[in-house]
Amino acid sequence: MATKRRRHSPDKTIRKLAEGHRLLAGGQEYWSWVGTPPGIYFGAAGRGGDHPICQYQGDEPPVGGVDSTADWRHVARDEGHVDW
Repeated sequence: MATKRRRHSPDKTIRKLAEGHRLLAGGQEYWSWVGTPPGIYFGAAGRGGDHPICQYQGDEPPVGGVDSTADWRHVARDEGHVDW
């Protein structure tokens, strides 16, 4: 996994689309999110070199990574969000 944000998206596409993003622990965990006009936030997160493995949907922006709240759902293990 890239340890620098510019390595995740050299052309800055991710940063243009994401409202917020966090990169922690030397690049080993990350999450990004965007809000919609109705006030719903969608996010994607990963850790340990994985592609985004969790999706987020909530009424507030996420304040932590994949283990911080039940609003993060693992794409293979958990039931998906209705609006994803």
